[in-house]
Amino acid sequence: MLKTFTGHMRRISSIAVSEDGKQLYTGSVDGTSRRWDVSTGSCVMVYENNGFSVTCMHVKGKFLWTGGASFNNTIRKWDVKLGKELAAIEKAQGHRSGITALRTDENNLYSGSWDGTVKSWKITTCDSVATYEGHQAGSQIKALSVSGDRVATGSTDKTCRIFDKATAECQTVITLDFGVCGVLLRGDSVFIGTKDSRGFRFSAATGKKEFDLAAPDDTFTDLGAEHPSSGFKDLCMSHVNGGCIVAANRSVAHFWDVQTGMHLHTIREADNVDVNAVCLVPALDEKVEGRAFVFTGLDDNSAHMYSVNQPVPVVPAVQAVPAAAVSSTALSPVGSSASSGSSSAPVVAKVDKTAVPGHVQSPPSSCCVVS
Repeated sequence: MLKTFTGHMRRISSIAVSEDGKQLYTGSVDGTSRRWDVSTGSCVMVYENNGFSVTCMHVKGKFLWTGGASFNNTIRKWDVKLGKELAAIEKAQGHRSGITALRTDENNLYSGSWDGTVKSWKITTCDSVATYEGHQAGSQIKALSVSGDRVATGSTDKTCRIFDKATAECQTVITLDFGVCGVLLRGDSVFIGTKDSRGFRFSAATGKKEFDLAAPDDTFTDLGAEHPSSGFKDLCMSHVNGGCIVAANRSVAHFWDVQTGMHLHTIREADNVDVNAVCLVPALDEKVEGRAFVFTGLDDNSAHMYSVNQPVPVVPAVQAVPAAAVSSTALSPVGSSASSGSSSAPVVAKVDKTAVPGHVQSPPSSCCVVS
């Protein structure tokens, strides 16, 4: 552990890190968000949320977005340097219940809610763009990931759904044995974390399971899968080309190799102090290849910063393509509609219950791995 960030009056519910890794953002049940200088550990800005709990947050460039609880299910847009609120998406125009997750791409903000839907909004104007729905009535969105032309959602209805970003049509449904509390899209795959503290990697296009994430030695399952803090949640990856993936799980954070699903590390916080949020970023200024920093948001009102070693991300080789072989299909980006097929009836996949816990199935050959 390198640093501890203290100043919140109640538990930290969410965290985010700037793209250069120099600024940490924390959201708390105390009704504030804070910006911290990572190098010094000092708080440099406080964003007031009118006294309402901050349930989730996301930062991109000069903007910070925060989401509120069901008593004030408002999304707020902030100027990160000035601490000024620039816009707000209120209940009347937005979600009917609390905000659970926030993500962005180049043009839009995406929000998940306890009302069971995901909505997208223009970053510049906060105007509504689309609604992604289809989860069981009464279920809640617990996880959200956006990448390429896909949106992935995880819900208490025990499914992960993959949507076409442009049309909002559900293309793939992956059904599991417990509620989904973590999702992360990577290329043509999606990592999923469930309430019974298990992790998987599936094909986002077909719903076929690719492998299990190896079971750590201790996942605190004695509290049961229905415990509020149970399950692998807040799945995140430090590098677009891989390295390791991390998930929060009660009083610990677990790390796995992205390519193989092998368990690498476990960070153990104090007993009975839940890890509510986790964020992993590459150590851009470090000379050691494979070094990354992880930040944890805790129930004891503090955040911690750790240094971890991870497998060196594999950058895919660029192969020359003969000019005669180039076509509009070959030029389509990874995960585009040209490569993912039509959006007809959703594909339904069921987790293989016969899989041995902790057993990592052989990953696809390197030629089949899409990075």
